[in-house]
Amino acid sequence: MFLKNALANFLGSLAAAVVVWWLVTRVYEISRSKRNRNELLAISYALIKREIDAASQLCRDHVDARIDQLSASGPITQAWETLHSMEAFKYFSPTLSEKLVKYYSLLFRLKANVEMEQMLFANHSVPVPGADPMAGVLQRLRGLENRVCGDLLSLETQLQSTLDKAVSKLGKREKAMFNEAY
Repeated sequence: MFLKNALANFLGSLAAAVVVWWLVTRVYEISRSKRNRNELLAISYALIKREIDAASQLCRDHVDARIDQLSASGPITQAWETLHSMEAFKYFSPTLSEKLVKYYSLLFRLKANVEMEQMLFANHSVPVPGADPMAGVLQRLRGLENRVCGDLLSLETQLQSTLDKAVSKLGKREKAMFNEAY
């Protein structure tokens, strides 16, 4: 008799726990978190798109600049830190994540090279080619920067198309948020 009642109580508690779990995860939490996730994705995509545009313009200006012209600022990489702090990467598709990692690794490399060039320029001003060994270093550094810019510009179209596909999957409300944030 005791075991029968204990089993009945256990099964009743288990059934109640399953019903509560189902209600919380399916009805309450998932619907709310899905909306929040899509809003987070819309804002994240807008941040990424703005940085792609800024990096593209910086690269075009940098490639066309003379050796004695130095960029006053390097590429912007704030979206990378923001995306990490918001934990948005866990909601990105693997394809988008792959392209972002490639793109930002090049962007961080360009940023380091530009900062190095600025430091060398600040310490040595504009070296005269042939007369100063720093001129060769700056020329090689500028060549590296131009190659990285070329890689960024070639990867930009792939990243833009992947990002556009991800934005097209957003709902109407989230697309409006994307457009407003962009």
